[in-house]
Amino acid sequence: MKYGGMPAGMWLIYRRSFQRALMLDLKQSPEKAKRIMANAKPKYREIIGKLPEFEKGDIFKTNIVNCAILTSVFLCMDRRPTVEEATVFYEHAMTNPGHVSSGLYHERVWRNFKFCKRIHTCIRRTIL
Repeated sequence: MKYGGMPAGMWLIYRRSFQRALMLDLKQSPEKAKRIMANAKPKYREIIGKLPEFEKGDIFKTNIVNCAILTSVFLCMDRRPTVEEATVFYEHAMTNPGHVSSGLYHERVWRNFKFCKRIHTCIRRTIL
């Protein structure tokens, strides 16, 4: 998949909320959170580059891009979070206050997180 378009836009939309969630939920310092995000972007581009192209409007594309963002951030951390920490982190990182328009958004985020848990092992095998 090419980085441009939707994957690049998703990074721009969620970069700051992921950085904020690193500080608030995973107790990273602002400098460390900024460094993690700076290191995560090339990893994210690498993951996206290994994915096949999808049809326009395919919901799987949104799910896999969200999972790639989450995976790239976790791979750049010194200590991996527990499942409970990761759940809270992902919920807050994907609940970007400027982009939440309905209560359905929270249900969609949770479905994406459960999907990410299922394919996390697959993605790790692909990038390692």
